[in-house]
Amino acid sequence: MIWLLDLDNTLVGRAEAFEAWASGEVDRAGLGPAELGAILAADEGGHGSKEALARVLIDRLGWDDDVPAAIRRFRAGILDGVRVYDGSSPPSTRCVARVTGSPS
Repeated sequence: MIWLLDLDNTLVGRAEAFEAWASGEVDRAGLGPAELGAILAADEGGHGSKEALARVLIDRLGWDDDVPAAIRRFRAGILDGVRVYDGSSPPSTRCVARVTGSPS
């Protein structure tokens, strides 16, 4: 098994994917920019506590999930938006495509 880790967001646009997903969730909940701002702040660019972020999502979006379920939910939600940065090598592109299910 090979693991591809992008701890500093240099291969894929995780922050953009999270923001797009969070914006959609805020819209679906009928909420506004203040809630989106609070969610993005809690995410800390992907470097914050996932448990703390999950609590903010539960509170702001009115989810009935417990913390572990909320973490699984937001992780699954951002996958569709993850894209490899332009200029990344083809092997990186193929690995991300396999993880996200997007075409390589």
